[in-house]
Parts: sequence; C-alpha cells; structure tokens
Amino acid sequence: MKDVRVIEVKKSVFESNDERAALLRKDLKDKGVFLLNLMSSPGAGKTTTLTRTIEQLKDDLRIGVMEADIDSDVDAITIAETGAKAIQLHTGGMCHLDADMTRQGIDELDDSDIDLVVLENVGNLVCPAEFDTGAVKNVMILSVPEGDDKPLKYPLMFSVCDVVLINKIDVMEYFDFVKKVNYEGEQSSNPLAFKFYDPDRVILGKKMSEHLPFAMAWWHNLGASGADMFGVGTADKSFGAAPGTMEHAKAKVDAGFEFMQKLGIKYFCFHDVDLVPEDKDINVTNARLDEISDYILEKMNGTDIKCLWGTANMFGNPRFMNGAGSTNDVNVYCFAAAQIKKALDITVKLGGRGYVFWGGREGYETLLNTDVKFEQENIASLMRMAVEYGRSIGFEGDFYIEPKPKEPMTHQYDFDAATAIGFLRQYGLDKDFKLNIEANHATLAGHTFQHELRISAINGMLGSIDANQGNLLLGWDTDEFPFDVYSATMCMYEVLKNGGLTGGFNFDAKNRRTSNTAEDMFYGYILGMDTFALGLIKAAEIIESKTVDGFIEEKYASFNSELGQKIRSGEATLSQLSELACEKKSCETPCSGRQEKIQGEINRILFK
Repeated sequence: MKDVRVIEVKKSVFESNDERAALLRKDLKDKGVFLLNLMSSPGAGKTTTLTRTIEQLKDDLRIGVMEADIDSDVDAITIAETGAKAIQLHTGGMCHLDADMTRQGIDELDDSDIDLVVLENVGNLVCPAEFDTGAVKNVMILSVPEGDDKPLKYPLMFSVCDVVLINKIDVMEYFDFVKKVNYEGEQSSNPLAFKFYDPDRVILGKKMSEHLPFAMAWWHNLGASGADMFGVGTADKSFGAAPGTMEHAKAKVDAGFEFMQKLGIKYFCFHDVDLVPEDKDINVTNARLDEISDYILEKMNGTDIKCLWGTANMFGNPRFMNGAGSTNDVNVYCFAAAQIKKALDITVKLGGRGYVFWGGREGYETLLNTDVKFEQENIASLMRMAVEYGRSIGFEGDFYIEPKPKEPMTHQYDFDAATAIGFLRQYGLDKDFKLNIEANHATLAGHTFQHELRISAINGMLGSIDANQGNLLLGWDTDEFPFDVYSATMCMYEVLKNGGLTGGFNFDAKNRRTSNTAEDMFYGYILGMDTFALGLIKAAEIIESKTVDGFIEEKYASFNSELGQKIRSGEATLSQLSELACEKKSCETPCSGRQEKIQGEINRILFK
C-alpha cells in the first residue's frame, strides 16, 4: 500500500485567521470599541433579543450592528428602526464570518463614533463557532424549542461562547409529562386520562362540556403549596421564577394556561392578589394588576379559555382583621371599595361571567363588641355600590354571594343559602345577586350539598358552584377534590332540574399536603372532572327513569284533586278546611315515603 500524505490545511487556515482576529481585536481596543459576536441557530431570536437590548442601552452607549446573512436585508432594516447604526453583510453563500470579513464590515460601518459593535453572525451552530471574528466576547442564544440536546450535537459552539442566553422560555412546557388529557373510557388504566368525562358526549340534548363548564381556581392550583398552621409548603409552585415578583406572576399565567389547555378546561376564577404580589401602596398593586391582566388577555387570544368570575381578597391583609364591609374603620372600608372597583375592572376586561362576594371575615367573634345591624347595613351598602359601578362599566353578569357559616370568624353573616337569600331580599339586592354554592361550606353549615343547591334553586338564586368536598370528620374547610359520586350525582340532579347554571363549576380544591408533585395537580382535576361527569351521567338516568320525580308526583298526588287545587291557589279558607275535616271525622295515615326503596333504586343506577 502506498503512503498517503496528510496535510492539515484547516489548521493553517485557522492559524491565519486567528492572527488577523488578534490584530483586529487590538485595533478595536485601541479605539475603545467593544466587539460582540452573537451566534445562534436560525430563528432562535437573535434579532429580537438585539433590538430589545438596544432599546435598553441606546441612551448610554453608541451602538452599531453588522447583520450577516447569505442574502436579504430584512434584519438590518429592523435594527435601523431602533436608531442604531446598521449595515447588512452578505457572505456570498458562506455560512459564517471570519476576521477579514468582520474587518470589512467594521470599516463600512465606520467605528469612529461607536462604543459597541454587535456582529449578528449567520444563523448556524457549526461554522461560526470555528472562526475567530476578532470579537472580545462570544455570545450564543439557545431557544427552548430547539431542545436540550444541542450541547451534545454542537459542543464547539458551547465551548467557545462566554455567555449562553436561554430564549423563548415562554414556550417551555411546565408539565412536559403529558401532552393532552384525553377521554379513554372507564376501562383505561392511564392515570392521565379521563374515564368518564367525554366532552362531546350528549346528555339530555347537550354536550357534556356544556353541562359542565369547569374552571380552574387560580389561588389553589397555581398558589397553594401545602402550607398549613403546622408547617411550610411541600409543593413547588414557583414555576421557575422568584416568588413575590412580576416574573413569578407571569410564570403562573403561562403555567395556568398550559394546564387548562392540556385538561380542556375553558374557564378560570381569580382573586385580585392571586394574580400579582400585593404592594403596600395600592396604586402600585393596581399598576401590577393592569400589567398582568394585559398579559392574561394576550394568553386568552387564540384560545377558547375565558374568565368565569373574579373577586377581591378582602380577608387576607391585616387591615381586614374586622372584615371589609363589616369593618369598624372607615379607611379600611375605602380600601375595600378600591379593591372591589379594581377587581370589577379586571373582571370586565377579561370578559368574566360573574363577580363573587365571599365574606371571609364578614362576621363576629362575640356579640359583646359587635353592632350586627350596623355591620350588615354597611356590607349591603358596599355591595350596592359594587352593583352600581359594575353596571356602569358594562358588567352584565351575575353578582354572587358565597355562603359560609364559620372560619375564619366564629359566626359569619352569610351562614348558609337561606341566610344569604334573606339578607339579599332584606336589602333589595336579590335582583342582581345569585349564590355561589360550595360543597364544603354546605357541610360546615350542617347541611348537605344538595340541600344548599335546592334552597338556592327554588328561590331562583342558584348561580354557580365551587366544586369540592370536605372531610366530615374535621370541622374546618379542607377543600378536597371531589370523589363522592353520590354527592356529585345529587348535585347534578339539582343542576339539571334547575336548567343549568349562569356560572360554572369552579374547582375550589387543593391537593393534599402529601400530594405535592406537578402530576398530582393533574390527578386532582382529573378526579374532580370525572366525578362530576359520572354524576351527570347518573343524574340523567335518575331523571329519565323518574326514580325520584315519579315518586314525588305520586307522593303529592292528593293535591291534584279539586280540594287540593283550591288550597294551592289560595281559594280555600281555614273555616272551609276545618268544616271538611269535621265531616270526615278521622284521617288516614299518609302514603309511605318509600325512602329505602328509592335509595336502593339510586344505588342500582349508581353501581350497575
């Protein structure tokens, strides 16, 4: 075999370029010009990042930019619009710039009145890394959509760069373990799939998704870390940003919208201070709310996600220690009004269907230091002002009261549905308000969830639902994801009989402290959505079979008689009824309630 001579041409070429690069670097240093070489793949965001940088630095530095491309002058025109000096370099088909090309560009740019020159190199992760351009520093942009394998594929690029900028983090998935939660049916063993929630399935003439407008609770899902009075949180809800910052607020928006889209949830609910960190100065807080609501609107555009309802947190801040509407301090009352006004502004801005009043601290610990009449009148006045303002800015939805009997106060003025309805009627608010019923609050009041729904419905005030459940062994609000199919079935029975809701089903529920991973967030919502979907299916069967309605008709059948109709219409008098009773002399026992029979039939429907 003949000997083959190997000549390291590349080496000599690189050595020559390195010499010219070193000379260029010295010349620029003598002139006080800093040359930065910016590299990346095509489309990684070099030009956009550069324009934003120029906007920040143009008042302090004289900036020139050399745009290198095989063809076109699009990027140079974009840079020139910032006010910076810009020239376009065409490489004649080459996929990089070397030191001589860079010098030619600088000569044409004229560096006599420039402090900083940025060379935006050709979009390429190979060749630009091989040639020293004479730059003082090399910067590379890596965009999230490119994936995490680029350092393995193009090691030289990452070794020659002094700085690597991670770009387009807004498209980075927070929940990369699932692409989309789909309906797979009850036989599926996939924990990240719906077993019963089939959004397109038609139940009683409507799609399941129409019967069940589910909403994400911003505070629990994006904020609750599992902290309690006995310990700090166990779940990381930072979403890659420092808590208490606007960056964190925006990260929660990004994570929340990804979460909703992957679950097929169409609505969200919020408190004002869920969205942004609250400042001591309410004007600063309001400015932050304007900024974040703009950001949320951007996210909403191009999606079918909407706001179900908004509200103001008027219980967390120390100023609300004695309530908001029920406060003893007129200045606190003013701050409550200001929060409500801003929360209404944002609700309208985001197209919210409703606005909620939850009297978290509207109540008392003892009557010994409380003027109940005074406090209730002030609460009503605040609510009346909210209605007037809301209507003036175009809010056409329902206002809601959310009943709760206790916690944090010993006794709260919105104790249960009946109490809240009485309050609304007493103060003339019943035309604008409906009720937002929460399952856990119902049980804390000593009622069933179904009872509170029924009382609201028969008074024409069933508006929206906070879908959760409580632990009946505990005397506080545990906000668990619902899994009680019987309760969900009876809930959906009431909703169907009511003709639906003006609001929706907000999952005011949080994962248990011991369920602290991102996957658990999905498991909680899948559980809740499946539970209510199954409840809807079973409730429809109960209605269609007339298991309940048929018996109720039979139970009250005697009032269909002529006498019964007179009683129902108000035509009968006490004397007439007494006379009839005396004529009959005795009265038989009413028909059996058949409670156990009906319960057995419901079990048959539930578990067949």
